[in-house]
Amino acid sequence: MKKLLFLLMVAFACFQVNAQDDFSTKNYIEQWGRLKIVNKQVCSESGQPVQLKGWSTFGLQWETECYSFEAFKIMKYWGANSVRLAMYVKEGGFESNRSGMISRVKEFIDYTSELGIYCVVDWHILNTCGNPEQTLNQSMGGQGAEYFFTEIANYVKQKKYIHVIYELCNEPNQCQWSNIKTYAEKVIPVIQGIDKGALMIVGTPDWCQKINDAASDPITIEGSEYLLYSFHYYACSHQHFLPSLRSAATSIPVVVSEWGAVNFDGNQRFENNEFVICTQPSDQLLSVCDGDNGSNLKISWWYWNWGDKHEGSSSIKENKCYDIGKDFGEDDLASSGRYILTKLCGDGNCPTPVPSTAGPYQGRPQVIPTPDGGYFELAYYDEGGPGVAYYDGNGDSTKSGNYETTVNCNACFQYDTTFVFREGECVDVSKCAGVEKTDGGNFMYRNYNIGHIEPNEWMKYTVKVEEPGYYSFKYLANTATAGSMAVTLEKPLKSGGMQPLGNCLFESGTTNEIESVLFTKNRNGASCSVSWECWAWVDPIGAEDPTVLFKEAGEFTITILFLDEGSDVGPFRFTKAASYSGAGYPEPEAGEEPDPGVGLSDAASAAFSIYPNPTTGEININFAAAEEADVEIINMIGQVVYSSKIESGAKINADLVKGTYIVTVKTANSVAQQKLVVE
Repeated sequence: MKKLLFLLMVAFACFQVNAQDDFSTKNYIEQWGRLKIVNKQVCSESGQPVQLKGWSTFGLQWETECYSFEAFKIMKYWGANSVRLAMYVKEGGFESNRSGMISRVKEFIDYTSELGIYCVVDWHILNTCGNPEQTLNQSMGGQGAEYFFTEIANYVKQKKYIHVIYELCNEPNQCQWSNIKTYAEKVIPVIQGIDKGALMIVGTPDWCQKINDAASDPITIEGSEYLLYSFHYYACSHQHFLPSLRSAATSIPVVVSEWGAVNFDGNQRFENNEFVICTQPSDQLLSVCDGDNGSNLKISWWYWNWGDKHEGSSSIKENKCYDIGKDFGEDDLASSGRYILTKLCGDGNCPTPVPSTAGPYQGRPQVIPTPDGGYFELAYYDEGGPGVAYYDGNGDSTKSGNYETTVNCNACFQYDTTFVFREGECVDVSKCAGVEKTDGGNFMYRNYNIGHIEPNEWMKYTVKVEEPGYYSFKYLANTATAGSMAVTLEKPLKSGGMQPLGNCLFESGTTNEIESVLFTKNRNGASCSVSWECWAWVDPIGAEDPTVLFKEAGEFTITILFLDEGSDVGPFRFTKAASYSGAGYPEPEAGEEPDPGVGLSDAASAAFSIYPNPTTGEININFAAAEEADVEIINMIGQVVYSSKIESGAKINADLVKGTYIVTVKTANSVAQQKLVVE
């Protein structure tokens, strides 16, 4: 009778959510709102039972190619309504780069907000800090767990987010439940004091196996009504722990915050080019999570892991994260990933991700100012291919010294022949292997740099500018860095297309334009044993206080044009140097043609034709009508490099250097423009 009454209470408190097949258009945050716990069940704000499920990331300090806006979008596309962020405390994670890792977590929280999925922020303790008390502020120089969760909770509050869940500790080990409980009783008030009502998850003893220790002595302080207790499961070795999960679910709110279809160490046998997974005990876990747990509760879970490391737990085949946002689909999943996909979106019913064809890299503009501890990656130039998003001269496309061209001609001066970032795009992108090494030799962050630059090469970047102003910038450089650049700006028009705005380099706080800036070497690299591994933040050389000026907030496209030969220009950081309170950019009146300039849209005008395009020299211009016209060819920094008056058509040899140009044809009745690429 008691069991019947309990089930009736759950039924009245929560109403079942009907599953839908079209995951890509769903906004779970809007649908479910602020989650809460009702009678041990995670419920929506209106009282419907909710089962969160999806992937957990691998360590955020590793395999950075796997974690992008496009990657999170694919997770949602394949049925995930949430994602778990594994913020390792040690192992080269948070402790090695506090500000950078906090910035990354904030960025990923933004991704999930935009996509409408929930986010678990996991304080990932493991073997080197098995007792969570070792990660409190007092044990980590004042910047431990309380500091981390304060930073994250304040950001969540500032952004008015309601979708973030805080996992207090990942896998406590070599300690008792009493130690975990003491730790949690210090961290819970920190989170609830800032983000009141947010759900939290606490780990349980012995790598989250002894969940019944918590069930027999639950936490009862203020705020614990928002607390879930974690159970972890690895199917090839943990089947005998399932009764513990069933038992605990009858007395405390539980969640499976990490599980895998392999062995507890994340690995398994490798046979016939596949890792062997244990499907039957995996199915048994999911059956328990779907209601076979003595209380008919829906238990949330996250699968370990969304990564491409060569081990059984990885959902993605080795090195296939580089294909995310391009040609990425089920064929790029390992056996572990293919199995979990059937549990998220159904067997044989999973949509194929649509790759980006144009616009910002992996669907998301880079932000200016650069988030604290973050980077403006030069390698994240826009999608769209040559002549649209970039121009690369590719003059050095053969073997040179110790470097050898790869098949895809990208990063052709890399020692590492497995490096396949942005495959087939022929831009000389490399990994800055020595960037920001700690004293212990651990990488704080693995960046990209642009090398082997040739004159007139350029790249476009879609950016989101937070507020108007003058933005100074630094870049990472080593002892080989050299070159110079100009920067121009475009604004999307309300009527469609782009409005070229010309040069945007100015002395800070003034109307004094700067034509270009120089890249300089890291002069402190002489003491390094390998010069190209000695990276440091450097200011560009130009007029006094060079900055990029944005007269408005919003989305823009900037074009970086390299004016001469150079190499090893690393990522940027943009910082607001001065405010701007003048007029914004004028919107062209209806029917008005944009001014000639850099970065016009690629829609070719029917008023005239250019061929060949691309060209290596001569071009032919033909008009649709027999009339006289003025022809101008303008380079990427707005300079007129050719001007002539012709009639009907003509063959032109303007002796142009490699690069992209705008050809403008003006007649008595019209103005038309097209892009021209000179190879």
